[in-house]
Amino acid sequence: MTGYVIRRVLWMIPLLWGVATITFFLMHLVPGGPFDREKELPEATKANLERKYNLDEPLPKQYALYLWNLAQGDLGTSFTRNREVRDIIEEGFPVSAQLGLTAFTFAITAGMSLGVLSALNQNRLGDYVGVVFATMGASLPNFVVATLGVLIFSVQLGWFDVLGWGGPGWSEFYNPFAWDFRKVVLPVLSLGLLPAAYVARITRASMLEVLSQDYIRTARAKGVREYVVVLRHAVKNALIPVLTVAGPIFAILITGSFIVERIFQIPGIGRPFVDAVFRRDYGVIMGTTIFFATIVAFANLIVDILYAVVDPRIRYG
Repeated sequence: MTGYVIRRVLWMIPLLWGVATITFFLMHLVPGGPFDREKELPEATKANLERKYNLDEPLPKQYALYLWNLAQGDLGTSFTRNREVRDIIEEGFPVSAQLGLTAFTFAITAGMSLGVLSALNQNRLGDYVGVVFATMGASLPNFVVATLGVLIFSVQLGWFDVLGWGGPGWSEFYNPFAWDFRKVVLPVLSLGLLPAAYVARITRASMLEVLSQDYIRTARAKGVREYVVVLRHAVKNALIPVLTVAGPIFAILITGSFIVERIFQIPGIGRPFVDAVFRRDYGVIMGTTIFFATIVAFANLIVDILYAVVDPRIRYG
Protein backbone atom coordinates (compact mmCIF):
# COMPACT_ATOMS: atom_id res chain seq x y z
CA MET A 1 0.00 0.00 0.00
CA THR A 2 2.81 2.43 0.88
CA GLY A 3 4.48 1.90 -2.49
CA TYR A 4 1.19 2.41 -4.28
CA VAL A 5 0.57 5.72 -2.45
CA ILE A 6 4.09 6.94 -3.27
CA ARG A 7 3.63 6.10 -6.96
CA ARG A 8 0.29 7.89 -7.06
CA VAL A 9 1.75 11.00 -5.42
CA LEU A 10 4.61 11.00 -7.94
CA TRP A 11 2.13 10.67 -10.81
CA MET A 12 0.47 13.85 -9.58
CA ILE A 13 3.52 15.85 -10.73
CA PRO A 14 2.98 15.30 -14.49
CA LEU A 15 -0.77 15.59 -13.93
CA LEU A 16 -0.46 19.03 -12.34
CA TRP A 17 2.09 20.02 -14.98
CA GLY A 18 -0.45 19.15 -17.67
CA VAL A 19 -3.19 21.13 -15.93
CA ALA A 20 -0.87 24.11 -15.49
CA THR A 21 0.21 24.01 -19.14
CA ILE A 22 -3.29 23.76 -20.56
CA THR A 23 -4.60 26.49 -18.27
CA PHE A 24 -1.68 28.81 -19.07
CA PHE A 25 -2.06 28.63 -22.84
CA LEU A 26 -5.86 28.76 -22.75
CA MET A 27 -5.67 31.96 -20.71
CA HIS A 28 -3.32 33.56 -23.23
CA LEU A 29 -5.48 32.47 -26.18
CA VAL A 30 -8.46 34.41 -24.83
CA PRO A 31 -8.78 37.77 -26.64
CA GLY A 32 -7.82 40.77 -24.55
CA GLY A 33 -5.75 40.97 -21.41
CA PRO A 34 -6.01 41.70 -17.69
CA PHE A 35 -5.41 45.42 -18.23
CA ASP A 36 -7.96 45.94 -21.01
CA ARG A 37 -10.80 48.08 -19.70
CA GLU A 38 -13.87 49.80 -21.06
CA LYS A 39 -12.01 52.98 -20.17
CA GLU A 40 -8.60 52.53 -21.73
CA LEU A 41 -5.55 52.96 -19.53
CA PRO A 42 -2.82 55.30 -20.73
CA GLU A 43 -0.31 53.41 -22.85
CA ALA A 44 2.55 54.21 -20.47
CA THR A 45 0.60 52.90 -17.46
CA LYS A 46 -0.41 49.74 -19.32
CA ALA A 47 3.19 49.15 -20.45
CA ASN A 48 4.48 49.56 -16.89
CA LEU A 49 1.91 47.09 -15.54
CA GLU A 50 2.74 44.53 -18.21
CA ARG A 51 6.44 44.95 -17.43
CA LYS A 52 5.79 44.51 -13.70
CA TYR A 53 4.04 41.17 -14.24
CA ASN A 54 6.34 40.00 -17.10
CA LEU A 55 3.50 40.17 -19.62
CA ASP A 56 5.75 42.01 -22.06
CA GLU A 57 8.01 38.97 -22.35
CA PRO A 58 7.65 36.38 -25.17
CA LEU A 59 5.09 33.70 -24.38
CA PRO A 60 7.66 30.85 -24.00
CA LYS A 61 9.57 32.91 -21.44
CA GLN A 62 6.34 33.73 -19.56
CA TYR A 63 5.56 30.00 -19.51
CA ALA A 64 9.02 29.10 -18.20
CA LEU A 65 8.80 31.77 -15.47
CA TYR A 66 5.34 30.52 -14.51
CA LEU A 67 6.52 26.90 -14.16
CA TRP A 68 9.61 27.99 -12.23
CA ASN A 69 7.53 29.98 -9.74
CA LEU A 70 4.97 27.15 -9.50
CA ALA A 71 7.72 24.64 -8.71
CA GLN A 72 8.64 26.83 -5.75
CA GLY A 73 5.07 26.88 -4.47
CA ASP A 74 4.26 30.34 -5.86
CA LEU A 75 0.71 30.28 -7.25
CA GLY A 76 1.09 33.70 -8.80
CA THR A 77 -0.20 37.21 -8.24
CA SER A 78 -3.58 38.79 -8.85
CA PHE A 79 -3.05 41.46 -11.51
CA THR A 80 -6.18 43.39 -10.60
CA ARG A 81 -5.93 43.09 -6.80
CA ASN A 82 -2.14 43.21 -6.55
CA ARG A 83 -2.25 40.39 -4.01
CA GLU A 84 -0.68 36.96 -3.86
CA VAL A 85 -3.06 34.23 -5.05
CA ARG A 86 -2.02 32.19 -2.02
CA ASP A 87 -3.36 34.94 0.25
CA ILE A 88 -6.66 35.07 -1.64
CA ILE A 89 -7.03 31.27 -1.31
CA GLU A 90 -6.10 31.31 2.39
CA GLU A 91 -8.75 33.97 2.98
CA GLY A 92 -11.62 32.38 1.07
CA PHE A 93 -10.96 28.65 1.13
CA PRO A 94 -11.86 28.02 4.81
CA VAL A 95 -15.37 29.34 4.18
CA SER A 96 -15.74 27.39 0.92
CA ALA A 97 -14.38 24.26 2.62
CA GLN A 98 -16.84 24.60 5.49
CA LEU A 99 -19.75 25.09 3.09
CA GLY A 100 -18.57 22.19 0.92
CA LEU A 101 -17.98 19.84 3.86
CA THR A 102 -21.44 20.58 5.26
CA ALA A 103 -23.06 20.09 1.86
CA PHE A 104 -21.08 16.85 1.36
CA THR A 105 -22.22 15.52 4.74
CA PHE A 106 -25.82 16.31 3.81
CA ALA A 107 -25.46 14.76 0.35
CA ILE A 108 -23.94 11.49 1.58
CA THR A 109 -26.25 11.14 4.60
CA ALA A 110 -29.47 12.01 2.78
CA GLY A 111 -28.52 10.24 -0.44
CA MET A 112 -27.43 6.95 1.14
CA SER A 113 -30.36 6.88 3.57
CA LEU A 114 -32.86 7.47 0.80
CA GLY A 115 -31.16 4.97 -1.50
CA VAL A 116 -31.17 2.25 1.15
CA LEU A 117 -34.82 2.89 2.04
CA SER A 118 -35.81 2.83 -1.62
CA ALA A 119 -34.03 -0.47 -2.18
CA LEU A 120 -35.60 -2.06 0.92
CA ASN A 121 -39.06 -0.94 -0.24
CA GLN A 122 -38.70 -1.76 -3.91
CA ASN A 123 -41.85 -1.01 -5.95
CA ARG A 124 -43.61 0.36 -2.88
CA LEU A 125 -44.39 3.85 -1.62
CA GLY A 126 -40.96 4.42 -0.05
CA ASP A 127 -39.29 3.46 -3.33
CA TYR A 128 -41.51 5.79 -5.37
CA VAL A 129 -40.76 8.71 -3.04
CA GLY A 130 -37.02 8.07 -3.31
CA VAL A 131 -37.10 7.78 -7.10
CA VAL A 132 -39.11 11.01 -7.43
CA PHE A 133 -36.67 12.85 -5.15
CA ALA A 134 -33.64 11.50 -7.03
CA THR A 135 -35.13 12.41 -10.41
CA MET A 136 -36.14 15.91 -9.38
CA GLY A 137 -32.88 16.57 -7.53
CA ALA A 138 -30.81 15.46 -10.50
CA SER A 139 -32.89 17.61 -12.87
CA LEU A 140 -32.59 20.92 -11.00
CA PRO A 141 -29.30 22.87 -11.25
CA ASN A 142 -28.10 24.44 -8.02
CA PHE A 143 -28.79 27.98 -9.21
CA VAL A 144 -32.44 27.04 -9.79
CA VAL A 145 -32.70 25.44 -6.34
CA ALA A 146 -31.02 28.49 -4.79
CA THR A 147 -33.32 30.94 -6.56
CA LEU A 148 -36.47 29.00 -5.68
CA GLY A 149 -35.28 28.61 -2.08
CA VAL A 150 -34.72 32.35 -1.74
CA LEU A 151 -38.09 33.22 -3.27
CA ILE A 152 -40.12 30.69 -1.26
CA PHE A 153 -38.39 30.25 2.08
CA SER A 154 -36.80 33.65 2.48
CA VAL A 155 -38.90 36.22 0.63
CA GLN A 156 -42.34 34.63 1.05
CA LEU A 157 -42.04 32.74 4.34
CA GLY A 158 -39.17 34.62 5.96
CA TRP A 159 -37.64 31.47 7.46
CA PHE A 160 -34.05 32.01 6.34
CA ASP A 161 -31.56 34.77 5.60
CA VAL A 162 -30.06 35.04 2.13
CA LEU A 163 -26.79 36.92 2.62
CA GLY A 164 -23.57 35.65 4.19
CA TRP A 165 -22.53 32.37 5.79
CA GLY A 166 -23.51 31.29 9.29
CA GLY A 167 -20.86 28.68 9.99
CA PRO A 168 -18.72 29.05 13.14
CA GLY A 169 -14.96 28.81 13.45
CA TRP A 170 -13.40 25.39 12.96
CA SER A 171 -12.97 24.96 16.71
CA GLU A 172 -16.76 25.07 17.09
CA PHE A 173 -17.59 23.27 13.85
CA TYR A 174 -19.18 20.31 15.66
CA ASN A 175 -21.13 22.49 18.08
CA PRO A 176 -24.69 22.85 16.69
CA PHE A 177 -25.37 25.82 18.95
CA ALA A 178 -22.59 27.80 17.27
CA TRP A 179 -24.26 27.71 13.85
CA ASP A 180 -26.56 30.37 12.45
CA PHE A 181 -28.89 28.00 10.62
CA ARG A 182 -30.88 30.87 9.12
CA LYS A 183 -27.86 31.49 6.90
CA VAL A 184 -26.69 27.89 6.52
CA VAL A 185 -29.70 25.85 5.40
CA LEU A 186 -30.41 27.36 1.98
CA PRO A 187 -26.79 27.36 0.70
CA VAL A 188 -26.24 23.79 1.91
CA LEU A 189 -29.46 22.53 0.34
CA SER A 190 -28.76 24.38 -2.90
CA LEU A 191 -25.27 22.94 -3.13
CA GLY A 192 -25.97 19.44 -1.80
CA LEU A 193 -29.32 18.55 -3.37
CA LEU A 194 -28.01 17.43 -6.76
CA PRO A 195 -25.18 15.24 -5.39
CA ALA A 196 -27.61 13.84 -2.77
CA ALA A 197 -29.95 12.78 -5.59
CA TYR A 198 -27.04 11.25 -7.49
CA VAL A 199 -25.83 9.33 -4.42
CA ALA A 200 -29.39 8.11 -3.79
CA ARG A 201 -29.62 6.66 -7.30
CA ILE A 202 -26.20 4.96 -7.04
CA THR A 203 -26.99 3.59 -3.57
CA ARG A 204 -30.39 2.24 -4.62
CA ALA A 205 -28.98 0.43 -7.67
CA SER A 206 -26.06 -0.98 -5.68
CA MET A 207 -28.29 -2.10 -2.80
CA LEU A 208 -30.72 -3.85 -5.13
CA GLU A 209 -27.85 -5.76 -6.69
CA VAL A 210 -26.40 -6.75 -3.30
CA LEU A 211 -29.79 -7.76 -1.85
CA SER A 212 -30.26 -10.22 -4.72
CA GLN A 213 -27.01 -12.07 -3.93
CA ASP A 214 -27.03 -15.61 -2.58
CA TYR A 215 -25.20 -14.77 0.67
CA ILE A 216 -27.98 -12.31 1.60
CA ARG A 217 -30.62 -15.00 1.09
CA THR A 218 -28.49 -17.44 3.07
CA ALA A 219 -28.16 -15.01 5.98
CA ARG A 220 -31.90 -14.44 6.06
CA ALA A 221 -32.56 -18.21 5.83
CA LYS A 222 -30.33 -18.73 8.87
CA GLY A 223 -32.52 -16.37 10.86
CA VAL A 224 -30.08 -13.46 11.06
CA ARG A 225 -31.93 -10.32 12.13
CA GLU A 226 -32.91 -8.04 9.30
CA TYR A 227 -31.03 -4.98 10.55
CA VAL A 228 -27.86 -7.08 10.82
CA VAL A 229 -28.34 -8.34 7.27
CA VAL A 230 -28.88 -4.80 5.98
CA LEU A 231 -26.21 -2.94 7.91
CA ARG A 232 -23.43 -5.52 8.19
CA HIS A 233 -23.76 -7.34 4.90
CA ALA A 234 -25.78 -5.32 2.38
CA VAL A 235 -24.82 -1.70 3.08
CA LYS A 236 -21.11 -2.43 3.54
CA ASN A 237 -20.88 -4.30 0.24
CA ALA A 238 -22.92 -1.63 -1.53
CA LEU A 239 -20.48 1.11 -0.50
CA ILE A 240 -17.89 0.65 -3.24
CA PRO A 241 -19.94 2.27 -6.07
CA VAL A 242 -20.85 5.07 -3.66
CA LEU A 243 -17.17 5.64 -2.82
CA THR A 244 -16.43 5.87 -6.53
CA VAL A 245 -18.62 8.96 -6.86
CA ALA A 246 -18.01 10.30 -3.34
CA GLY A 247 -14.42 11.32 -4.10
CA PRO A 248 -15.17 13.61 -7.05
CA ILE A 249 -18.27 14.97 -5.28
CA PHE A 250 -16.21 15.82 -2.20
CA ALA A 251 -13.54 17.54 -4.28
CA ILE A 252 -16.10 19.60 -6.19
CA LEU A 253 -18.05 20.64 -3.10
CA ILE A 254 -15.05 21.34 -0.89
CA THR A 255 -13.57 23.77 -3.40
CA GLY A 256 -16.74 25.79 -3.35
CA SER A 257 -19.63 26.45 -5.67
CA PHE A 258 -19.12 29.63 -7.64
CA ILE A 259 -22.82 30.14 -8.36
CA VAL A 260 -24.12 29.37 -4.87
CA GLU A 261 -21.50 31.57 -3.25
CA ARG A 262 -22.38 34.34 -5.66
CA ILE A 263 -26.13 34.10 -5.04
CA PHE A 264 -25.83 34.06 -1.25
CA GLN A 265 -22.86 36.46 -1.12
CA ILE A 266 -20.73 33.94 0.75
CA PRO A 267 -17.13 35.15 1.12
CA GLY A 268 -15.54 31.96 -0.17
CA ILE A 269 -13.04 31.24 -2.91
CA GLY A 270 -15.69 31.15 -5.61
CA ARG A 271 -16.39 34.87 -5.69
CA PRO A 272 -12.82 36.03 -6.45
CA PHE A 273 -12.51 33.26 -9.05
CA VAL A 274 -15.65 34.42 -10.89
CA ASP A 275 -14.46 38.03 -10.72
CA ALA A 276 -11.08 36.92 -12.09
CA VAL A 277 -12.73 35.23 -15.08
CA PHE A 278 -14.62 38.40 -16.00
CA ARG A 279 -11.51 40.53 -15.53
CA ARG A 280 -9.15 38.06 -17.26
CA ASP A 281 -6.96 37.97 -14.17
CA TYR A 282 -4.56 35.24 -15.28
CA GLY A 283 -2.87 34.85 -11.91
CA VAL A 284 -6.02 34.08 -9.91
CA ILE A 285 -7.48 31.81 -12.61
CA MET A 286 -4.34 29.71 -13.05
CA GLY A 287 -3.42 29.59 -9.37
CA THR A 288 -6.93 28.62 -8.26
CA THR A 289 -7.18 25.98 -11.01
CA ILE A 290 -3.92 24.35 -9.85
CA PHE A 291 -5.17 24.44 -6.27
CA PHE A 292 -8.45 22.77 -7.28
CA ALA A 293 -6.64 20.14 -9.38
CA THR A 294 -4.44 19.24 -6.40
CA ILE A 295 -7.48 18.73 -4.18
CA VAL A 296 -9.20 16.55 -6.81
CA ALA A 297 -6.06 14.42 -7.23
CA PHE A 298 -5.70 13.80 -3.50
CA ALA A 299 -9.44 13.14 -3.13
CA ASN A 300 -9.23 10.40 -5.77
CA LEU A 301 -6.21 8.92 -4.00
CA ILE A 302 -8.10 8.81 -0.70
CA VAL A 303 -11.04 7.09 -2.42
CA ASP A 304 -8.74 4.40 -3.82
CA ILE A 305 -7.30 3.82 -0.34
CA LEU A 306 -10.81 3.55 1.11
CA TYR A 307 -11.61 0.82 -1.43
CA ALA A 308 -9.15 -1.45 0.35
CA VAL A 309 -10.62 -0.51 3.73
CA VAL A 310 -14.19 -1.32 2.70
CA ASP A 311 -13.32 -4.41 0.66
CA PRO A 312 -10.35 -6.41 2.05
CA ARG A 313 -10.21 -8.36 -1.23
CA ILE A 314 -8.76 -5.28 -2.97
CA ARG A 315 -4.99 -5.17 -2.83
CA TYR A 316 -2.62 -2.65 -4.36
CA GLY A 317 0.78 -3.85 -5.44
